Amino acid sequence: MNTIRRIRSVHIARRSVLSALGLATALLAQSHAVAAASQEQLESIKVYDGVSIAQDSTSSWGPWTEFEAPAAGPTAQLNLPKFTPDFYRSIGVLTPSQAPAIVECAAGSLCGFGAFVTGTAEQPSAVHSFITQGSTTGESSTPAILGETVRLTTSALAGGTNLMPDSGVLTLDGINTYSRNTAGVASVALSLQQAGEALDPRETRAMFANAWMQSYLSGSGNSAQMMLGAIGVTTTAPDMNALRGSGATATYTGLGIDSQTGKPRVRMNVDFGKSSFSMTFNEGGAVSTSPTFTGSGTISGSNFTTTALSAGTTGFARGAFTGSNAAGAIGVADVTQSGTHTVTPFIAGRLTPQ
Repeated sequence: MNTIRRIRSVHIARRSVLSALGLATALLAQSHAVAAASQEQLESIKVYDGVSIAQDSTSSWGPWTEFEAPAAGPTAQLNLPKFTPDFYRSIGVLTPSQAPAIVECAAGSLCGFGAFVTGTAEQPSAVHSFITQGSTTGESSTPAILGETVRLTTSALAGGTNLMPDSGVLTLDGINTYSRNTAGVASVALSLQQAGEALDPRETRAMFANAWMQSYLSGSGNSAQMMLGAIGVTTTAPDMNALRGSGATATYTGLGIDSQTGKPRVRMNVDFGKSSFSMTFNEGGAVSTSPTFTGSGTISGSNFTTTALSAGTTGFARGAFTGSNAAGAIGVADVTQSGTHTVTPFIAGRLTPQ
């Protein structure tokens, strides 16, 4: 009997709620046509168990508030900044990021490539490649390609800290030897040597160069740096244009010189008309301290460069043509082979211009 009474009570309660909801809906629909329901009207309509519509909303859960906070919580005031959008505002010119400029030899100028090391040539702590550019003044009575004075600025090609970015003015003080000695600051010496009997500097306008610097910088202690390279006067733009325009080809042979005084043989086959070349370094693997590899690359102005090296070799070889009608070529090979990193400057002379 008690069960039947409970079921009847539930049905009666449900009918009451449905009736209240229907009445509320009707009143709200009617009031919407005239005016929004007032707070008094919302409080007078009971939805369930004495709870009015005004008490049952996203911000008020009636008696259930004692157990859980309303879902929406109290309405927060937003203090947004006032602004007027400009839909046609220009965003300016977008400039893509630029890769660092590659330093190259200017046509008809003094330029060189090589390796610099700290410590001594016999015990270098690290070896890095460099490019050097400069100027020379006066005339020299020796076979040297430079005049009575020379000044060189040097930049690293692939990392490393060069202690001699500016040589200062070096003065000829012997046969093919230049020096500068500033008391308490630095001592710099530069000596030139012919690459070989077949590579006459009066024709190739290029020589090997050995530079040494000892600095006495205040507070930093003594430091030394050795530099070994090939330096020359690059071929002029008119000469390069003439070779390119005539479709000339040439073969160059020469020598490299590494930090162990090895002299690997270098061969280059050049097609000026196609602005391309191929090279073989350390032909036959005759010098054990130098890497053996082949490569092919491009010519731009008086400069040439390649990163397309034979399998197992990474790095680059780059340089410039020197002398009248590209009679010579100077450069540096900065490569890693079988985990060994070497930097080798080289000089080559033209054998068969066509």
